[in-house]
Amino acid sequence: MSTTLIALYRYLFLFYCAACAVLVMSTLLWQQHQNRQLLQAQLQLYGDVIQLALSPKLGQAAPEQLQQQLAELQFGASIPVAALALYPLQGELLLSVGQTELVPLELPGQDFSSLTLITLSGRDVAVLPLQKPALPFEPFSSQPTYLLLIIPEAPTAIWLLWWPAVLAWVLLTVLLLLAWRLREAPQRQQLQRLQTFKQRAESLQLQGVEPLLQCQDSAGLDQALLQVLQQQQQLEQQNKQLDTQQQQLMAQLEVFQLQSEQQQIQQQRRQQCLIRWLHQWQLLGQRKPQLTEAMFDTLQQLHYCYAKHQFAAAGLQPQPLLLPEWLTEQLGALNMLLPDDCAMDWLESGDCYQLLPEIDAEFLKHVLQAMLLLALRSESARRFSFKLQLLASPDPQLSLQLACDGNGLPRHLTAQLHEADSSALQWRDADIAVLKLAAKLLNASLHVESLEGLGVRISLQWALIAATRHSLPLLEHLLVFDADPERLTERLQSLHNLALQVSSCSNLSELRKRLQEQAYSAILIFLPGQAPCQEWLTVLTEIRCPRFIFVPPLSLSLWQQNLSCLSSADFCLGWLAQRLHELATRPLKHLLVVDDNETNQAFIKVLLQHKGVQLTSALTGAEALTLCQQQQFDLVLLDIRLPDLAGTEVARQLRRLTSYQQVPLLAFTAHALPAEIASFRAAGMDDIVLKPLDPCKFETLLQHYRLC
Repeated sequence: MSTTLIALYRYLFLFYCAACAVLVMSTLLWQQHQNRQLLQAQLQLYGDVIQLALSPKLGQAAPEQLQQQLAELQFGASIPVAALALYPLQGELLLSVGQTELVPLELPGQDFSSLTLITLSGRDVAVLPLQKPALPFEPFSSQPTYLLLIIPEAPTAIWLLWWPAVLAWVLLTVLLLLAWRLREAPQRQQLQRLQTFKQRAESLQLQGVEPLLQCQDSAGLDQALLQVLQQQQQLEQQNKQLDTQQQQLMAQLEVFQLQSEQQQIQQQRRQQCLIRWLHQWQLLGQRKPQLTEAMFDTLQQLHYCYAKHQFAAAGLQPQPLLLPEWLTEQLGALNMLLPDDCAMDWLESGDCYQLLPEIDAEFLKHVLQAMLLLALRSESARRFSFKLQLLASPDPQLSLQLACDGNGLPRHLTAQLHEADSSALQWRDADIAVLKLAAKLLNASLHVESLEGLGVRISLQWALIAATRHSLPLLEHLLVFDADPERLTERLQSLHNLALQVSSCSNLSELRKRLQEQAYSAILIFLPGQAPCQEWLTVLTEIRCPRFIFVPPLSLSLWQQNLSCLSSADFCLGWLAQRLHELATRPLKHLLVVDDNETNQAFIKVLLQHKGVQLTSALTGAEALTLCQQQQFDLVLLDIRLPDLAGTEVARQLRRLTSYQQVPLLAFTAHALPAEIASFRAAGMDDIVLKPLDPCKFETLLQHYRLC
C-alpha cells in the first residue's frame, strides 16, 4: 500500500469519525428537545386535573386535608411523579408529598401566570398557578392564589435509549480499524522482526548483520536470518549451560555450608552429651554400695551399650540365633535382677524353634535387661511375665512383652519415655535410654502402658530376617499341669514343637485321673504357690515317668525339703528341650530278671513300661549265665530258687567274670532270714528284693541304681 493511499485513508477515517460525532450530537439534542416538549404537554394535562380537583378546597380545607388530597393525586397520576408541593404566592413552602428531599423550601421569584418548566438540581420541574373560585357560580378567580410544584420522576438518559445505535457505530468503527491494521500487518511484522534481530545481534555482537538491514522482502529476510539464527542458538545454548553449571555450583556450595553448620551443631551436642554421660557414669560408681551386685553390673552394661552406639556409632552385628538356647544361657543372669520376693514366668512362642532369626545377641541381652529394670521400678511389683514371640507371618517379627503387677511407674518416668531427647536422663535411667535407642536402631515400635493399680506393660516389636528351620519332636506324649489356666494356655502354645502330642490339666483331681488312665513320655508340672501338702506329695510320688517339677520362688525351699524341684523362674523352652533330648538320646539301661515264675516276669514288665529300661528275662540259671557271657547288663535281679542252679551259685559264677565284678546283683526271694542274708552277701549279692514285689520300693530301687 502506497504512502498516498495510507494518508488518504487516514484523512477519510478522521472525516468519518467527525461526521459520526456531529450526527450523534445533533440526534441527541433533537431527542432531548422532543422529550422536553412531550413532558410539558403531559404536565399541562396533569396540572389541569389537579386544578379541577384541588382549587375548590384552597383557602377552605385544612393543610392536612390538602396534603392528603395531593397524595391521592400523586398516586393517581398518569405519569410518574416524584413529589408535589404547594406554595403561596410569596414562594415559601406550605406542604409537600412524595420525595420531600427533592422539594425546595421556596421558589425563585418570577412570574408564573401559566404552567412553566424550570430546572431545579439538574431536573425539569413544572410550576402551575392555582386559582380558588370567587363566587359559587364562578368556577375560578382571575388571579392565582397558590403555586403547585410538580416534580416528575427522573427521565431515562437519552444515551440509554440510543445505545443500540451507538453500539453499532462503535462496532463498525472497530471493524474498520481492524481491517486497516490487518492490511499493514505483514509490513509491520517484517519491520518488527528486523528490529528484534538487530537488537539481538547488537547485544550478542553477532557478525554479518549488515545484509539483514538491506533486505526489504520477507523471503530475502528469512534466508539472510537463517545463518545468523543458528549462531544465535549456539550462543544461547552455551549461555544456558553456563547458567546451569553456575546454579549447580551455587546449590552445592549452599549444601556444603549447611552440612558444615549441621555437623558443627551435632558435634557440639555430642560433646555435651558425652560430658553428661561421663558425669552420670561417675554418679553410678558412687551409688555402688547402695545397689546389689547384679543391679550395679547391669546398669554399667546398659550405660556402656548406650555410649557405644550413641557416641562411637557402633553398628549392630546380627547373626543367626536360636532364641530358646540363647535364653537358657541368659536366664540365670536375668533372674539375678529379681528381688527374692518376686516371681517371674518366661513364656516363649512355639515359632522360636521353627525360625532362626538374625539378631545381635549382645544388644538383645541389653534390651531384655533394660525392660526388666524398667518394670522393677513399678511400685509394689511382685509378679512378672516376660513373653518372647517370633511371628512368622506375614513378615518375620520379634515381639518382646513384659507385664507386671503393682501400682505402675512414677509419672516422671512415663514423661521421659515420651521425650525425644535422652541427654537429660540420670544415672538410674540407663534402662529408658537403651529402650529408646533400641527403638531407633531397630526401627521398632516401643509401647509402655502404666496404670495405677494395674501394673506396667512394656512391648517392643520390630521386623527382622529369619530363616526357617525344621525340628523334630523329642517326645511322643507330654502332659503339662499348671494351676493358672491363662498361663497354661501360653505354655501349650509354646510346647507343640517339642512333642507329638501335648495334653494339659489345671487341677489335682484331673491330674490324678489322667495318670491312672494313660501313660506319658514325660510330665511337666508347675505347682501352685502354696505349702507342700500330703495329697500333692502322694500324687508326685506315684508318677512313674520322667517328671519336671517347678515351684514359685516364695515356696521353693519348702518343696525342696520333700522332693526334687526347680524355681518356676528357671523354666524356659531351651532348658526343657535339653532335658528331653537327654531322655531321648540316653542309652537304655539293661535289666536281667532271672525267675522261673512267668507271672513275676510279666508284672516286672508292666512296672518297667515307659521307664526307659530294656528288660531281658531268663527262666533258669544256665540261661542267665549264657546271656551274661554274650552281653553286658546294668542290673541283675536273681531268684534264689531256680530249677537247675541256686541263685547264690549263679551269683558266684557271675562274680568270676571280669565284666560283672561291679554290676549290682539283687537277690529276689520271698523270705530272708539273717542266716540267708549272710549267705547272699557271701555269694556276692548287693541287695535283697522281697516277694511279692512292691511297685514303690521297686521304683526307689531303680532310682538308687540309676536305671531311671
